[in-house]
Amino acid sequence: GAAVITLSNNDTTASAGDPTGAIQFAIKSDNSGSYTSATISGSIFTSAGTGNSGGGILDFKTAGSSTGSSPQTRIRINQLGNVGIGTTSPQAKLHVANGTLRTWTPATGTSAIFESTVSNRNFVTLTAANEAELWFGNAATQTKGRVRYEMANNNMEFWTNAAQKMVINGSGNVGINDTTPSYKLDVNG
Repeated sequence: GAAVITLSNNDTTASAGDPTGAIQFAIKSDNSGSYTSATISGSIFTSAGTGNSGGGILDFKTAGSSTGSSPQTRIRINQLGNVGIGTTSPQAKLHVANGTLRTWTPATGTSAIFESTVSNRNFVTLTAANEAELWFGNAATQTKGRVRYEMANNNMEFWTNAAQKMVINGSGNVGINDTTPSYKLDVNG
């Protein structure tokens, strides 16, 4: 079969976070010895043993220009296959921290890129129905608001509290509390 290189931690009482192996990249220093500039390391998510693998975590680490032999985790692939850039606890298939850019599938759309915390989301979504939306707040409950452009009818819609409150249709008519305005300004109520 194919050749295999195995890095193994033979500790039968391994705990969550214990290392399983590492590949280090180092450079010789002109002063004394060498320092590690980068590391690819593996660890386990939960305690291993008695048939439990512990779940695999893979970290890609680099050292900063002034940190010498102290590589820090820059990218992590966790036991669920989530990839974190700048975070060691990715919450989605791709989670970019310090700017928190993530891809996510909300209940009302097929793909999204959003920024903010998990409980109060601000994000842009592109749906299968050729709509583009900018959401403010919690997508699951739709409690904050959103702005939506519908490409099929060229409507620009403004929503609050899970209801459309204003629309500018393809003809340029504006409806306030009226989703199908017939006049340049159509106010219901």
